[in-house]
Amino acid sequence: MLPFFEVVERKTVVKGVCQDLGDDEFLSCTVSASAVYLVSGDKSLVRIGLYKSIKILDVSSFFRKV
Repeated sequence: MLPFFEVVERKTVVKGVCQDLGDDEFLSCTVSASAVYLVSGDKSLVRIGLYKSIKILDVSSFFRKV
């Protein structure tokens, strides 16, 4: 699976967006990677739905889109 992953240096810090403050770290990484999607099983994170231009989806929703 490693060929499908890329290590990204966190350049952007997101704070106070997520109900669970630990989830802000995932948004920070996603923004730093200029990703289009953040796919998660965390319901509180998925409930955000959209952050800036990043679509936050659960796994089944992601596979229906792509």
